[in-house]
Amino acid sequence: MHSGIHRAAGLSERELRLLQAGAIFHDLGKISVRRSVLMKAGKLTAEEYDHVKTHASIGAQLLYPIEELRDAVPIIISHHERFDGGGYPYGIRATNISLGARITSIVDAFDAMTSDRPYRAAMPVPDAISRLCECAGSQFDPDLVNLFLSVAEANHLESSATWCLKTNSNRPSSPL
Repeated sequence: MHSGIHRAAGLSERELRLLQAGAIFHDLGKISVRRSVLMKAGKLTAEEYDHVKTHASIGAQLLYPIEELRDAVPIIISHHERFDGGGYPYGIRATNISLGARITSIVDAFDAMTSDRPYRAAMPVPDAISRLCECAGSQFDPDLVNLFLSVAEANHLESSATWCLKTNSNRPSSPL
């Protein structure tokens, strides 16, 4: 779905390649997170969560020396920033977060919600779409949520994407 958002957002081919690299490597830093924490079935402790949060910075540090991938580092380091500024590692907000990181954040969250995890079963697609809509403007860029849902609808992912686009008053009514 990245490429559909790429077209909708008008990104260049170079920007698409960076987005793809950032998406592929966004969780690279998790190689430094203890397996017992990554696979934990229950709620993480504050210490464990702090440990997990280091993965974005570590992934960026690992990729930075590779010249061909260096421009994807802002995606890797910022994919857990929130549109409202409440994310990590820097607490930056809105368009101060790279466009690639804002797109990756949405796609990654949707994938996480609709995939089985050690601590919970996959969420049904309509519930994941509702969650994206609820978090548009706080966790996610609302314009990009619109684009994601438009691409999802065009790919017949779920008809409730149309409902969300038409009824969520927290987001602009038109894409970018």
